[in-house]
Amino acid sequence: MINKIFTILFFLSFLQLSFGKGNVDSLLVALQNAKEDTTIVNHLEKLSWEYHRTQPEKTIFFAQKSLEIAHKLDYTVGIIRAKNVLAVAYSIQGNFDKAFLTFNEAILLAEATDNQFYICRTYNNIGRTYMKIGDFENAINFYQKGDLCSKHFNLQQQMSDNLLNMASAMQEQKMWDAALQYAQEALKIADNIHNENLLCDAHKIIGISLLQQHQLDEAATHLKTALFHAKNKGDKVGTSSIMNQLGMVYFQKKQPDLALEAHRKAYQDANQIDYKEQKILALQHLAELYLLENQESKAIEKSMEGVLIAEQLGNLKHITIFYDLLSKIYAAKNDFPQAYIFHTKLKTLSDSLTVAEKNQKLSELKIQFQLESKEAENQLLKAQQAQDKLTIQKATLASSAIIIALLGVCFITFLLFKSFKEKQAHSYQLEGEVKRRTHELEKINADLKKSNKEMERFNHIASHDLKEPLRNIISFTRLLELRLKNKEDRIAHEYLSFVITNAKQMNTLIEDVLEFSKVSNKKIELEEVDLSKIMEQVLTSLQPILEKKTTDIFYKKLPTIESNSTQLYILLKNIIENGIKYNNHITPSINISYKRIKDKHHICITDNGIGIDPAYHHQIFDMFKRLHNRQEAEGSGLGLSICQKIAHRLGGEILVKSAVGKGSTFTLVLPTPSAAPKTAAPKKLLVFK
Repeated sequence: MINKIFTILFFLSFLQLSFGKGNVDSLLVALQNAKEDTTIVNHLEKLSWEYHRTQPEKTIFFAQKSLEIAHKLDYTVGIIRAKNVLAVAYSIQGNFDKAFLTFNEAILLAEATDNQFYICRTYNNIGRTYMKIGDFENAINFYQKGDLCSKHFNLQQQMSDNLLNMASAMQEQKMWDAALQYAQEALKIADNIHNENLLCDAHKIIGISLLQQHQLDEAATHLKTALFHAKNKGDKVGTSSIMNQLGMVYFQKKQPDLALEAHRKAYQDANQIDYKEQKILALQHLAELYLLENQESKAIEKSMEGVLIAEQLGNLKHITIFYDLLSKIYAAKNDFPQAYIFHTKLKTLSDSLTVAEKNQKLSELKIQFQLESKEAENQLLKAQQAQDKLTIQKATLASSAIIIALLGVCFITFLLFKSFKEKQAHSYQLEGEVKRRTHELEKINADLKKSNKEMERFNHIASHDLKEPLRNIISFTRLLELRLKNKEDRIAHEYLSFVITNAKQMNTLIEDVLEFSKVSNKKIELEEVDLSKIMEQVLTSLQPILEKKTTDIFYKKLPTIESNSTQLYILLKNIIENGIKYNNHITPSINISYKRIKDKHHICITDNGIGIDPAYHHQIFDMFKRLHNRQEAEGSGLGLSICQKIAHRLGGEILVKSAVGKGSTFTLVLPTPSAAPKTAAPKKLLVFK
């Protein structure tokens, strides 16, 4: 044991020159001077965490050493901490199966020892990992578990950390108001406990949310505060990330010089610690800024460096971004052969994703086949077990009857008893086999569920990549425009206009397909939903449409009900948007009302639009069904399909009442609990252009 510890310390001394400065140096010195074994475990765990963002392979190395020593010492807390750090590193490397397995081991050990602090922390870490793979529902589920745990035991640090996780989840879903609310609550707790790490993260998330809402001055204030805390900690990871966000604020404020300087500093800080993710982001923004300033050579230099780093990370998204940038830069330089080369590379990346989709489908079919085979074997074992139990019961009755009737026939009784024991042992053996096979079946079932989740994620990614051909079409159209810029060729320009129009229609279709894929078939969590707040969010998102087409929107007596805010937001937005789009009235108007009928919520959306022929009422909810051509109204035909799917998931239905020229009324009927809903104050909201 002691020899191994000294071997690790010698290795640490050897690596000190390459592993960095600051906290790492102090931890290395502490390790070399440590006298107690548990202290060495703690220092190794802290050292491993220092590298988790920049060099996860070193995190794994030190965490495994910490775990090995903790096991030998039977140091439970050290084992839990080491497993958490290991799982985080696996997640960063993209090894999510191993990450979840290690997290589960940590949870089981924390629950067995009733260590509530690490139970809450592990829940949060599992939630973060689900966010990485795009599983929003499971992420929220584990964040809520962590929230309940931390509140129950009044763990202030964990409460603030959990709120920040929820804020990050809301940001991923582009729900900026909700993200801002969670981050502000986390900031209050962080202020009370004077935790600089949490203060830094809270100000950063608030700044990013305000940036997305175009509140640029307030965003800059919070990001600068976050930068102050990050510098106090000597956190180069934090400073590089915050400087990139500040650069985006300055760019939107039309201060390109300040934006350029911010992204340069972000690149410098990230480069010092080899933090490749932020280096890529800084290089992307620098290339874009240089392109705007017509410094094509610098833009090409930054883009090529970005491609190299993205290829090292296997980051296809950023490789695509840099290829697109390079295409634009060379087009601006009138170097069309180079522009074509990078467009060809974009096409190659799209083809590689198609191959990955086929492999995923084969994997799913293989797991399905294994599951069905295991199920058949399990049924046979259960049937055999039932037959053996029946045989045992008969033998028991026979043995009892013989013992009572023939007390003198001891030899026969002994033989029957022996037979009974043998069959009972065989039954226990079969029962154990059934349990083992059942466990295997449950594992395969979990694998299948996971595969289905991955397939949903992949479908989402593949739908995004449908945009790649559109980028090619638009890019080549621009190249043609450049070539025809000084030529008066009316027919060619009409063809180009036709290409652009169809590309926009295709983009609308892809966006709706993405929206449809977000509506999962999994059971949703119900919550208290204020319909008035949902309406405010819907109107905010529809503001661009309302600015083009003046529409009066009325709503009053909208209550708080038990439902799901995200799903209701999507449903109401689609129906109201249709009411605006398909409306030729002189003064378009939409009325939203609520009433409760026989323990059912009835939410009615009525417009004075063009109406729908009753003959088509049963068709309007079909996927891609359109009653008007694209010249009369834009759209993909998926909006009402999405609405109907959401209504069914919420346990309700959508009713339609409409006639041509008389407007339409869509009624969302939802189940209610026995208690009456809380009614909000009446409102009348008029939206003007």
